[in-house]
Amino acid sequence: MKLDLLAFGVALVLSVSGIALIYSAVVGTPINFLYIRQSAFLLLGIGTMLLFWRIPLRVHDGLAYIYYIIAVLLLVLVLLQTGNVKRWLGFGGLRIQPSEFSKLAMIFVLGR
Repeated sequence: MKLDLLAFGVALVLSVSGIALIYSAVVGTPINFLYIRQSAFLLLGIGTMLLFWRIPLRVHDGLAYIYYIIAVLLLVLVLLQTGNVKRWLGFGGLRIQPSEFSKLAMIFVLGR
């Protein structure tokens, strides 16, 4: 499958612009680590995208139900959570919203 360079380029330019705006907003303040964290998330996202892009669609098609089961388990973990925040899961310093993974998993399952 060929990578859509135009879409990738536009997303990259918008992401880097956002990081530049964060940098300009927090430079000289005690929270100046935010742009570094966003840059790390951008690199992690690009790496994940490239990893999933290299996997053939037939493999994703075969794994659709596994993706769905993982997404449902993550949603159940949110229900079992205590405290006031009921939409996020924390893994180390990373917080994720399982509903986003559920949307993607549903696309894979319904696309079969």
